[in-house]
Amino acid sequence: MQVASKKEPQTEATRSDEMPKIECPSWLKNEDAKALFFEYVNQLVEWQIFMPCDVHLLAAMSMHQIHFMQAQEQLTNEGLTQPSGRGGEKKNAAWTIQRQALDAWLQIAGRFGFTPASREKITIVQKGTVKNRHKTTSFR
Repeated sequence: MQVASKKEPQTEATRSDEMPKIECPSWLKNEDAKALFFEYVNQLVEWQIFMPCDVHLLAAMSMHQIHFMQAQEQLTNEGLTQPSGRGGEKKNAAWTIQRQALDAWLQIAGRFGFTPASREKITIVQKGTVKNRHKTTSFR
C-alpha cells in the first residue's frame, strides 16, 4: 500500500537545533505508517506544539490510518459482502476493521488538532504559546 506522497520517505522529523532527534518508535514497522508518522510530527513541530512524549500516540495514529487504508483496499477488491457458508451473503470483515481503525484514528487525530473540529478549538498565537477558547498554555 502506497501513501499518496511525491516526497521521498523521511527517516527523521524536521527539527530545530533545540529539539532532539525524533525517531519513530521501533514497534512501528510498516514503512507507509512511518512516513505518515513523520508527516504528523513535522506538522506538530511547525505548529510548535510537538512534545517528545507524543511519539507513541502519533505512531498509533499512523498505524490506524494505514489499517483504515488497507481495509478500504480490501473492500474495494472484495466488495462489502462475501458469500456465507450457508449460501447467503455476509458483511465483509474488512468493514468492521475499517470502522474501528477510523474511530481510533479520528480519536487520536482530534487530540492533536488534525480534525476540523479540533483545529477550531486551537489557534497558534505566537511561538511557544497555544491559545484556545478557554485558556492560554505556554510550552517550554
